[in-house]
Amino acid sequence: MYIIMPVIIFVSLVVVFVFFLAGPLSEITQSNRWVIYMLIYYVLFLINATVLALIHKAKKDTISNENKIGYSFVWTSLGLLVVIFIL
Repeated sequence: MYIIMPVIIFVSLVVVFVFFLAGPLSEITQSNRWVIYMLIYYVLFLINATVLALIHKAKKDTISNENKIGYSFVWTSLGLLVVIFIL
């Protein structure tokens, strides 16, 4: 799964760019703001799922699944904060 998730994220980001940059689709996203918010939530979900897959692969059976979910939340949040404040 940790190999498939970056491919899914790449394809999803291409779709997001098409929605924001293509002529007629850009007008639809500007008139329907909920489409933009759904795309943002979708990308955030994919990022979190990718981090969870990487943690699951790295830690295997050393920690419980509940702790893996907590670690993925913390690492995803820290990564997004770094990206927001650096860019």
